[in-house]
Amino acid sequence: MGHDLEVLRSIGDLIDRFNPVVIAECFIMAAKQYKMDMFDFFSSKGYEIFYFVDFDENTSVHKIEVAEEMNKNENFNFYAVKKKR
Repeated sequence: MGHDLEVLRSIGDLIDRFNPVVIAECFIMAAKQYKMDMFDFFSSKGYEIFYFVDFDENTSVHKIEVAEEMNKNENFNFYAVKKKR
């Protein structure tokens, strides 16, 4: 399993300062708790998380409302954007 969450936590101050859009993939091997921790990390930073099927302009996009929804799909792409004020 990757170290994405560790890296994100280590640059938490940069994320807070610059509010980047983050695109990532959750792999099939990722533990369910790891996926929920990823959701919690972005939520704690004031981000919204969206699931998307493919890197295509016509792909379907769905907002992930709660951490448990991170476990609906075994392998998926998501992006996180800072909530608008």
